[in-house]
Amino acid sequence: MLNFNIRSSFTTRLIVGSLIALFLLSIPVAITAHWILRNNTINQAGVNAWRKPSKSRSRLTVI
Repeated sequence: MLNFNIRSSFTTRLIVGSLIALFLLSIPVAITAHWILRNNTINQAGVNAWRKPSKSRSRLTVI
């Protein structure tokens, strides 16, 4: 096992520990946000695929 003989102040250990904890807690948040946004995008694409185009969008403009 690794044995590090590093002395650091309480404040430094507190800051480093807090940063590690924030990073570890952000992983499930990012995964959940990705899952929700992906599902919403898929659902919206399905709604748009079945929606009838409006008359203003179906006209072709020739210049």
